Amino acid sequence: NNVKGWKKHTEMTLNLVVVSGEIEFVVYDENSKTFFNVILSQDNYQRLTIKPNLWMAFKGLKENNMLLNLASIEHNPSESVNLDLQEIEYEW
Repeated sequence: NNVKGWKKHTEMTLNLVVVSGEIEFVVYDENSKTFFNVILSQDNYQRLTIKPNLWMAFKGLKENNMLLNLASIEHNPSESVNLDLQEIEYEW
């Protein structure tokens, strides 16, 4: 499965729910140099909130995955930053 990321929002708070499938999320705080990861699915059904200025990447673990984002603001491409996966070192 493909890994999507790294992306950082400067204003938006993400509220992520995995509606179907299974998705691994990795959040990186560049200030503290720490990673947080969680796998959300029907077996671990909860909301993941990611505040602005944290890097996020994710990977679908099943063949079909559906992710819902209840964003705090309307989508605005100019308030997010993207990096290539290799730019933040993480062992997937």
